[in-house]
Amino acid sequence: MPWCPKCKSEYRKDIKRCDQCDIDLVKKLENEEQELNKDNSEELLISLSDSMTADMIEAKLEDSGIPVLKKHKGTGGFLNIYMGSSNLGVDLYVPSKFLEKAKEVIHLELS
Repeated sequence: MPWCPKCKSEYRKDIKRCDQCDIDLVKKLENEEQELNKDNSEELLISLSDSMTADMIEAKLEDSGIPVLKKHKGTGGFLNIYMGSSNLGVDLYVPSKFLEKAKEVIHLELS
């Protein structure tokens, strides 16, 4: 089925142009999601031993406009829910394009 590369609408086989965008249809859309994911891949920022420090740094990064992915090690996520904290460690990840800015933020926070 043909697709409009601009509005991503799908058309019947006999249609050649997008009636909304007035451009030629293509047989297959480029996989833009893969490109976006490649640009926004996560990078490990820091590994911490306790979730309290991780929460503090996570809040500081988010205040700076940096998205954060927090991953508990092992069963740490379960322990954090069950016990309220975990000492198994936490890894903080940020999008690769924010890595340098995030390093500056945590350097100021941990100094």
